[in-house]
Amino acid sequence: MNQVLGRRYELVERVGSGGMGVVWRAHDRTLHRTVAVKVIAGPGVSAESVSRLEREARAAAALSQNRHLVTVHDFGHEVAGDGGDCAYVVMELVDGRTLDRVLAQDGLPGPERAVEWARQVCVALEAAHAIGVVHRDIKPSNVIFGRDGVIQVLDFGLAWFHPGLGLGRLSRSDAVMGSAPWMSPEQAQGKTVDHRSDLYSLGCLLFELLTGAPPFGGRDSLAQLVAHVMEEPRAPSGNRESPSRTHIPPQLDRLVLDLLAKSPDDRPFSASLVAARLGGVGEGLGEVSTEAVPPLPSLPENVSSAASPPVPPAEVRDKRIRPSRRHFLVIAVGVMVTSTAVVVPHLLPDSDSNNEAGADGGSGGGGGGKGEKSSPPRRLWDIPLAPSAYLPEAAEGPVVVVELAGDKDSVGFEVRDVRSGDVRWTFNSVRNSDGAPEPFGVDLDPGGTTAYIALPGKVVARDATTGRTKWIYKPGGGVTTGTPSLAFAEGVVYVTDVGRVAAVTSGDGGELWTVPLDDTTITTVLVGRVLLVRAMLHLYAVSVDAKRIIWQKRTEQGELHIGNGLVFVTPPDTGAGEAAPATLAISIDDGAERWSDASAPHAVLAARNLVVYVSKDGELLRARSLDTGKKLYEKAIPRSARNDPQLVGDILVSPVSRGAEEELAGIGLDHGTVRWRKPSGNIQNLDGTPYGKVLVTDPTNRSLRALDLTTGEARWTVTPDEKRMVLRASRLGNLLFIITGEFPLGGPLKAERLYCLELSDAA
Repeated sequence: MNQVLGRRYELVERVGSGGMGVVWRAHDRTLHRTVAVKVIAGPGVSAESVSRLEREARAAAALSQNRHLVTVHDFGHEVAGDGGDCAYVVMELVDGRTLDRVLAQDGLPGPERAVEWARQVCVALEAAHAIGVVHRDIKPSNVIFGRDGVIQVLDFGLAWFHPGLGLGRLSRSDAVMGSAPWMSPEQAQGKTVDHRSDLYSLGCLLFELLTGAPPFGGRDSLAQLVAHVMEEPRAPSGNRESPSRTHIPPQLDRLVLDLLAKSPDDRPFSASLVAARLGGVGEGLGEVSTEAVPPLPSLPENVSSAASPPVPPAEVRDKRIRPSRRHFLVIAVGVMVTSTAVVVPHLLPDSDSNNEAGADGGSGGGGGGKGEKSSPPRRLWDIPLAPSAYLPEAAEGPVVVVELAGDKDSVGFEVRDVRSGDVRWTFNSVRNSDGAPEPFGVDLDPGGTTAYIALPGKVVARDATTGRTKWIYKPGGGVTTGTPSLAFAEGVVYVTDVGRVAAVTSGDGGELWTVPLDDTTITTVLVGRVLLVRAMLHLYAVSVDAKRIIWQKRTEQGELHIGNGLVFVTPPDTGAGEAAPATLAISIDDGAERWSDASAPHAVLAARNLVVYVSKDGELLRARSLDTGKKLYEKAIPRSARNDPQLVGDILVSPVSRGAEEELAGIGLDHGTVRWRKPSGNIQNLDGTPYGKVLVTDPTNRSLRALDLTTGEARWTVTPDEKRMVLRASRLGNLLFIITGEFPLGGPLKAERLYCLELSDAA
């Protein structure tokens, strides 16, 4: 039986260890989620060290809500079986790889990505420094690159805390704390440190991302410490692994050398100033940063402002973009913990761990404590629709795309200002000789700055705000009968078309490379550094680093589900009376078939290590382990025919029947148990919407309710249109889009008006 800490956290698998403890993948029995638990245990653990660990974790609570810092959920200690104390910290288990593993497995990332990664580290450091916390151990193994592209800093086990925080010292002032290859001169000499020590370590990290090794990394530890104190480093451009690699601009060389200045007074003064300089370098490299830089958090009342950098000057603050409102956590297995402690910032406030106000459980859960109402969303704008439209699609950016619908097909789209609803520009599909609109597709890049229009034989990149054409790319000379499929990475657009996949620069549309395919492609998904290309008869895996097909499978058209390094290939239904082909779980790395199931998955929950199946009639729920395919449970659902089950976060919201009545049930997918039942309504959320509430219309379809996923309680209700019914609704960021209209008897939905509402932080 696995060990359980605090009668709550079941230790499942050891995932790493360091100088200050062991890290486990664990199951939270209360909130039913997978977490990481860092444990320090044994007879040698003193009461003082347990108390210090707790004080450090509580101080880190001031760094909450920063997406670039790994989140801490809980702290505890108890008497171990050997008579010593056992202290532990519970934190999120991040889906990603530490930068040392990225360098070892993928090689150098290139200057553009190195600059962006370092800039995101600056965001984390800025938040820590603002409350008087110095990390003291910035290095590749303490920085995680998530699958969603977000950089996070972890391991505050060696951090220095300002005396005003009341935590005391971690060590004697003359002790050498840190890791030699990335250690500041003042750390190496055992002197007092401040936030500028972290900036020196950041310079070492950036140097390594650009060259493959830290400034003095080829020596033993003592020689490295001496070099940090006595030796001037060379510029990164003079230390390249290969002179043929991408050019490092002089301004980037200068910034790295400024960070590596021996005297703290000669380094940039704050992480925010470094971030601004990195942003300027990124623009010169052709990469415009779209990552939101949050404002500096306020200081605790008992901490003097002299302990941290001042608020950045106006010319720096003005460059900041409105912070992201993304409140969900991406959690999965696979973290590699290395040589030092993993006490990381963000602790839940002192409260009952079961209080819904503080428990996210991986499914959101926000919106106040039990029974508490949230502020309803505020209407920003509404417009008439003619003839009809689909719900907008948007990335973080200034515009949304409203696709217009004709009698049978899409006829074009409008690009509207996200705040005012005003039309910025429009696109009308070209009519062919038969009078039908030619097919097209439109995608916004992840930053919402460019709209990519896929047309037969070409891709047109337009400025998302003005509609100005940036470039036109014609794959294979433009000879094709279908529209290309697109996928995006930093600075690159991957274009798949008939018989090939191409990498194109997002800046000017220049072709970087192509890989031939023996099939007509349908869709493309980028997973890490692998492109999964779904074609008519094959599934291809194309390495974007090796620029070649690493494996392919002959499969007919069907759906793809992806999670935890696996792709699930679901063949199409063979029709009545025939057995459906099995769904294969295939390793993305090498194409190996791991296991199979006779049914098609309903959803893949990487954070829960689950594959969930819902039978076609909706009356059976089954879950398997992602890793092994082992069946974990199978439950019957008394299904209603009102509408289909929807996955929201990690809750399956399903219509169910109770005698002659219909209800909505919230089913927790960890064990397939019903958590709540509420009066029925039409579910409006799209599958996989990362939101702590489910949107449901009332029986008349006039009003829209937001039900808390944890309790099923209504947090707010809106009636956007007294005259029309709610036809569709979905949430994008902090915006809620609602289409209203009518349900004509025997005919299709008649969309008449589009509403845009802004959700409050608590909504």
